[in-house]
Amino acid sequence: MDCVNTIPKQARDTDFSRVMPWYLDDQAKNLRQTILLSSFDAPEFRSLFQGLRNVAGKIKITVAYAAEDATMASVIPGIRQTFQKFECANAQGEADARFSAFTTKLLPHLERSAVSATHTMIVIPSYFDFVRVEDYFRKQENTSYVTLSEYSSNKEVSRARQGFFSGKKALLLVTERFHFYRRYTIRGARTVVFYGLPDHANYYPELINATLSQRGEDEEIPDPAEIAVQVLYNKYDLLRLERVVGTKQARLMVTEARPMWRFT
Repeated sequence: MDCVNTIPKQARDTDFSRVMPWYLDDQAKNLRQTILLSSFDAPEFRSLFQGLRNVAGKIKITVAYAAEDATMASVIPGIRQTFQKFECANAQGEADARFSAFTTKLLPHLERSAVSATHTMIVIPSYFDFVRVEDYFRKQENTSYVTLSEYSSNKEVSRARQGFFSGKKALLLVTERFHFYRRYTIRGARTVVFYGLPDHANYYPELINATLSQRGEDEEIPDPAEIAVQVLYNKYDLLRLERVVGTKQARLMVTEARPMWRFT
């Protein structure tokens, strides 16, 4: 945005009789009308909004999510959902703090569980975090996993899905953008871990409820109590969190000292 409405270095064929004086005075950024439209709010939009300097002022329209309108209300009842909060000093260190919380707290807990040690799907919103986590698993001995990302070929997708469903691979790493483009029903998951909440809040119930989808005439649908969900979050996840649990509940979860919240 720093490059918008700047004065060209060369005049070329410009008809200066049609150029407003305030543009030549480098005041275009103060008179430009900027409209931001999105299906959901995000920190990047708010940062951009704060930098706008129109002399007529600015207005922001946001949504407050009631509990019944939050996407968690669409999760099949009986599924255990645990939200674990980790501390983060600043936004710049958020990625490192999340990775540390995952590798030192959440992952060891999963490995100690007889159920969560296998058939665990880990959903990672950011591709950069996905690469980092995959690199971590690659360096670990005896870690059985497969990956699905927006860059996976059809052959890789088929092989990964089959390996995870059959139990030959204990963990499945999947990006949010993979679900955005492919929308496959991932079979075989008994534990769903959200490395971070998805930007598209409707993916939260979609990915969870898929664990109880009908797999075939000869396959039994697992009981909801057999499915577990683990979510990592911090205070900088407020905008994502409120779309999932509701605005009021989200504010409680980021302001109170309580480190863990459970829902069913």
